[in-house]
Amino acid sequence: MSTYLIENEYTITRQQGDISDVVFVLQNTLPLAGKTVKFHVYNTKDDCLMAKVSPDTITVVGQQITIPLLKNDTELLKGTLRWECELTSLTERITIGHGPFVVVKTHIP
Repeated sequence: MSTYLIENEYTITRQQGDISDVVFVLQNTLPLAGKTVKFHVYNTKDDCLMAKVSPDTITVVGQQITIPLLKNDTELLKGTLRWECELTSLTERITIGHGPFVVVKTHIP
């Protein structure tokens, strides 16, 4: 079994209510075939505020993972939260990234 170590946290910053994508491109040594991708955002109390999962709300093409963030995903969020993204299958769970998820106030109504 391979070991995958996350060396750095990555900060994702978005404005409230903006539409945008979070995109990960993984190296070929970590194949995505047969795996489910999960992306969650949590508050400081570990309450899940956003949950996305492939293939319903996450697109996987080759080694690219695209997580669309819609207006309603972030319009009620604010401040510094935490995100985590993982791959799962029947036999394994691999965290591919985590870090601060910062939602800043939009100034243009």
